[in-house]
Amino acid sequence: MDGSTEGSDTLAHDLRSPLTSIVSYVDLLRTGGAGAVSDDQEAMLAVVARNADRLMGLLDEHFPPGNPADRALGRAADPGPGATPASVPGS
Repeated sequence: MDGSTEGSDTLAHDLRSPLTSIVSYVDLLRTGGAGAVSDDQEAMLAVVARNADRLMGLLDEHFPPGNPADRALGRAADPGPGATPASVPGS
């Protein structure tokens, strides 16, 4: 594996990890996991969710999760937006 591929894979992983936490926590908030959400708050959370999903889609398009380079570096596939915050490392 050349250095540029490894660097790109590391960048994708480093972006995907906090983004997964953001998606998970927004989902938790939107489903009432931290109490009732007002209409204004739901609108704001919808914007965050939409933009996070868009960014995750771009990452997945250019750096598919669980690709061979990730496995070679000992990285697991991204748990995805359905992961709960407690199951997301570093959250």
